[in-house]
This record gives sequence, C-alpha cells and structure tokens, in this order.
Amino acid sequence: MARLDELEGILTGLSTQVAKIATEVQTLKDLLANTQLPSGAQAALDNLTVALQVVDDLNVDALPAPPEPVTDTDTEQPA
Repeated sequence: MARLDELEGILTGLSTQVAKIATEVQTLKDLLANTQLPSGAQAALDNLTVALQVVDDLNVDALPAPPEPVTDTDTEQPA
C-alpha cells in the first residue's frame, strides 16, 4: 500500500496517463469523424469518452488564486 508521502507522485503519474489516453481517444475520434461505425463500436467509443470525462472531473483543476484583499484607502475615517 502506498504511503501518504508517495501520493503526489502516484496521482501525478495517473494524471499523465489519463491525459495521454484522452489525447489518443481524441485522435481516434478525429480519424473516425467521417466514418460510419458499427453501433457497437460507436457505443464503446462513447462509453470511453464518458469514462474519461468522469476521471477528468475527479482530478480537480488548479484553483484560482484568492483575490487580493480590498483596502479602504479612499474613504475617510471618522475623527
């Protein structure tokens, strides 16, 4: 079983593999764009596309940086 300090490397490796597979699936879809596939093959390709999207959704995209704090320099403070 993986230790927690190995988790980042494992997740990075999986993310790389998923990205490579997604690229290969998109290339395949592009090559087959003008081809009439048998219904079973089309269903398998559709299922693969959905599975890749599910895995991609599990991998959280980088969160945006938090906004800069707002300073109230334009208003006068009561004396």
